[in-house]
Amino acid sequence: MEPTELVFHGASRSPLVTLRVHSLKAGFGAEGLERWLFRMRVQKRLSSLGALLAFSSVVFAGQVFRGQTLDEDPSRPPSALDPSIGLSGLEHSPTDVTKETGGARTAVITLGLGADPGYEFFHRVEAHNQSSVFAGTPWLASAYPSGAWKGAVQPEAFVSVPDRSATAGSVMEPYNDSPQALQAEFDRAGSTNVPMDSWIYPALDRLAALGLIPTQSISIRPWTRRECLRQVREASDHATREGALNASGGAEADRLIDDLDRELSSEESASGTATLESAYVRFGTIAGPALADSYHFGQTWWNDFGRPLGRGSSFIVGFSARANSGRFFLYAREEAQHSPGNPVQSPAVVQLINSIDTQGVPNEPVIAGIPARSAYQRYRPIELYAGATFWGNAFSFGKQELYWGPTVSGPLSFSSNAEPTWNLRFVSTRPHSFPGFLEPFGTFRFDVVAGKLSGHHYPARPLFNGGKLSLNFGENVEISITRWSLLCGVGHPCNLHAFIENLRSSQSTGLNGGGGSGGYGDPTDPGDRKSGFDFRFKPPGLRKIVTLYSDSYADDEVMPLETPNRSAFSPGIYFARLPFLPQVDLRVESNSTNRYSGDKFLGGYLLFWNNQYLDANTNKGFLLGNAVGRDGRAVEGHLGYWTSARSRAEIMYRQNKGGPHFLPGGSTITDVSYKESFALGKDWTAEVFAQYERFFIPPISPGPQHNSSGWFQIMWNPQLRVSRKK
Repeated sequence: MEPTELVFHGASRSPLVTLRVHSLKAGFGAEGLERWLFRMRVQKRLSSLGALLAFSSVVFAGQVFRGQTLDEDPSRPPSALDPSIGLSGLEHSPTDVTKETGGARTAVITLGLGADPGYEFFHRVEAHNQSSVFAGTPWLASAYPSGAWKGAVQPEAFVSVPDRSATAGSVMEPYNDSPQALQAEFDRAGSTNVPMDSWIYPALDRLAALGLIPTQSISIRPWTRRECLRQVREASDHATREGALNASGGAEADRLIDDLDRELSSEESASGTATLESAYVRFGTIAGPALADSYHFGQTWWNDFGRPLGRGSSFIVGFSARANSGRFFLYAREEAQHSPGNPVQSPAVVQLINSIDTQGVPNEPVIAGIPARSAYQRYRPIELYAGATFWGNAFSFGKQELYWGPTVSGPLSFSSNAEPTWNLRFVSTRPHSFPGFLEPFGTFRFDVVAGKLSGHHYPARPLFNGGKLSLNFGENVEISITRWSLLCGVGHPCNLHAFIENLRSSQSTGLNGGGGSGGYGDPTDPGDRKSGFDFRFKPPGLRKIVTLYSDSYADDEVMPLETPNRSAFSPGIYFARLPFLPQVDLRVESNSTNRYSGDKFLGGYLLFWNNQYLDANTNKGFLLGNAVGRDGRAVEGHLGYWTSARSRAEIMYRQNKGGPHFLPGGSTITDVSYKESFALGKDWTAEVFAQYERFFIPPISPGPQHNSSGWFQIMWNPQLRVSRKK
């Protein structure tokens, strides 16, 4: 729709400022709360300093009024401001519309709508400048065609606004940039995480790349629904500022914010509710030989939560639900999965796996091959956890996902490639300001976790612990450090001493260093320790277009940057929009675990592997981190076209090459894929994926192989809610 102009006039009848209302949304929440979201752009500066100071007190977004419905037919107001209603030329002078009420100045605005007598709406601001030309703003809640909807704002709905006149030169910011101020009310309410395959993440990532979410911390995910809502509010605030984006960029941001706000705004009243979040079905097929072992050879479908992979057809039926009560929350995402099964591993492949997973040290096991398995069905939770929120942090336990890094292809430590682990987690759910005198310099987040890994055999039942700290310095720089490790397991002591040694040790005691002589199953080994470092940077002058980022990983090193020749790196660049193509974005990433020490390439005997934990960085057979593999180099590009936050098409190209020091003759895997998601009304979303893959892995096939694959998914997001009686 075309924006509606509002012209505010001073006592001399000269225009002070023109506002263009781009959208007005309305919806009924619990107990008759009416929520109005205004997003405006200032077209002309105020003509005097006094007017500027006064206008800085005007609240533009996010106000909540307790209303009284006078006409119940229809009971729900329209979702957008009718552009046919003429609201330009508001001719009231400030002296006509202001009066003193209880020590504060109240603006009473009357809007006439055709033959209707008009309705009065009130907005109170703290009086801070008696010479103010204007001390309030009209609320356009009555701006509907006659008879469509009528409402009256109760006097107790007045909103007091603190004095912000010191911020002369800009319209008052409706949300404080301080995360504590933004989240004060959210800290008292539990909130579940948004799954990493949700459309919400790429939409928020793009808004941040457009410069609209400066406090976003991307290195620790998933985010809670309330944290996502906080980011949407921040983006909405920054989008209204003059000069924030040009016309095309602003239109792109508006579309994303609209969809995100519609999805997340109900979170404010979620306490004491149980909600059916989604129900979905997915049918997929792989025509041709499939790769399902990224730890050794490769993987046809990446980042699919460890779902079964194999030649043939697969079928998934799932649902997700959440519940909140005060500080407490519960989440469940369950799936029934049909898998086509897998063929038996040949003796030659089993022998090859033994040669690349073991080193001939004492007590090493003989690794058994995977037997053939026909098609099967299984039911399992993808995520199932509960917890409590306090002071902007959350403690939770259960099966829950970790995603530690900025990359889309998958962080090197924890990604969505494998099935989520069972763990205990203590995480900051929102950014916290630096303590003390460091507060102006930025924000931080942390994540501390301890859990168990599944599907391990050599040894079985290992545990893991980890921690990650993310630091944001202003709007353009975020850095993060990671430390995690494996410990315990069959044959390894699991006591307080072992835990302390695991935390304080940074060197391997196995064959590759440390002087250990116990061979495999060494009870004195402190565990398999890993570290990481990642960053995100927005170059000056290009910060609303270009984002640079990188992830890194090292085994048995304090920091990857300390020994770059023994570390993995995953750099990337993201263009939030392209010149003359505002709806198109481009992302390019590269991953490398092809490392060497001195003049010797280490093959697969360093990264993602350990001589005491032969299954190492896997959960149920899939790599926990990036699926590039133990000695690989990959490059991939994503070209996307946005229709809205929920409707997007993407073309992807990836090539992954394995080193000859790991697999004899090396390997090459090339993928070209197309993925599109599109909204089918308010509650339904469809998604299609198609891929062509060609691979040449001499140890397992004499010549090049190829397959074609794809899947179709349809999801229902009803947000059906059951509320507790009050």
